[in-house]
Amino acid sequence: MGRSVPLMLAIAALLVLFIWCALDHAPEIEARLAKRAEHALSTPSLPDLATAEDERRIRVEMDGRVATLTGSLTNEAERDEVLRRVAAVAGIQRVRDELRIARTSGDSRPADVVTSSDSAEDPDTRPSLQAEEPAEPPAPEEAASTDTALSLLLADDGLTLRGTLPSEAHRRDVVARASAMVGASRLRDELVVAEPAPGADDTPGAAIATSDRAETFSQTVSGLLEALEAGPADSRLDWRGDTVTVYGSVPSRAAADRFLQVAGRKAAPIEVLDRLTVVPPAPAEQVQARVEAVLRTGSIRFRTGSARLSPEGEQVLAAIARELQASPALEISIEGHTDSTGDAASNLSLSRRRAQAVRAFLVGRNVEEARMQTEGFGESRPIADNTSSAGRQANRRIEFRVSEGGGN
Repeated sequence: MGRSVPLMLAIAALLVLFIWCALDHAPEIEARLAKRAEHALSTPSLPDLATAEDERRIRVEMDGRVATLTGSLTNEAERDEVLRRVAAVAGIQRVRDELRIARTSGDSRPADVVTSSDSAEDPDTRPSLQAEEPAEPPAPEEAASTDTALSLLLADDGLTLRGTLPSEAHRRDVVARASAMVGASRLRDELVVAEPAPGADDTPGAAIATSDRAETFSQTVSGLLEALEAGPADSRLDWRGDTVTVYGSVPSRAAADRFLQVAGRKAAPIEVLDRLTVVPPAPAEQVQARVEAVLRTGSIRFRTGSARLSPEGEQVLAAIARELQASPALEISIEGHTDSTGDAASNLSLSRRRAQAVRAFLVGRNVEEARMQTEGFGESRPIADNTSSAGRQANRRIEFRVSEGGGN
């Protein structure tokens, strides 16, 4: 006991000394990070951002390792470039965007670069992204430029991959993982393979970003695909270096925050740049049309004679879930149907269990259970002739009825 007291006092003294040194050097660290950020903006592609201090259009203020950017820019593409460059500076953990776009009416939308360690803010105190001129993602040609690691574009008809990858092995890795998510029939591969540098590592696990904060290539691709799957129906993720820019339309600021938190966790330690736009939820007839469009790209299939979903069925339902999430006030009726093979009572029971399995899957994809009701009709409502194989296959189906609900 007598020896432990001096040891504890020594440890306490070292701790106090460490805290004092950190506080004493904080202004120096902040100044150094601000200088690095300003240097990152001194580039030929942004020629007038690094003029004399009194004329500088962009100002960088550091609070610890959080950088706040203020000033005026001419367009959203310039803003994206500024935020991307500052977020990539080693030592900066978060970027607060207070930039403005010069417009004839109104100010630009503020946004934020967040990481997985950021806590959610009160939706009522955060500025809305809804505006007369919503943020537009870069054109496809720009997304496929050589500084783009990967662009993932999710729409009603499937997933599109764009970008320039360092090798054919990397391309195959991305395509295989994306196919497992949406199915080969709903995947469009527009990736380009760059000429490999002499002595370059050609394995999928090689790091594609220069930042030491980046995950290995395969891990990052898996994380981005998982984040995309949890996002809105029109999600787009652009991975460039050590920054991921998130685009898409969400029904509320709270929904945007939830998606950003998921993206931050899945893409960590890569930083996430928020370019989501809050838009009013679509009416029932529009969502109904979108669900039917998804069903035209694939079928909700089950294992023979059971209510167990097939991989293809899960992929189609995942796309439908994203459509339903975007309009949380709508109600959904899920209807199961079978062909006439077998006993009518057994078919009725099977149709009910399949409708319930669909609801359970959608609940697992964050569609509220209270919004959905299920019903089974067995073989009583055929849409084709049960005497042919094609007709029986058409009759084995799940239908959705979307309606305006009284929910909040």
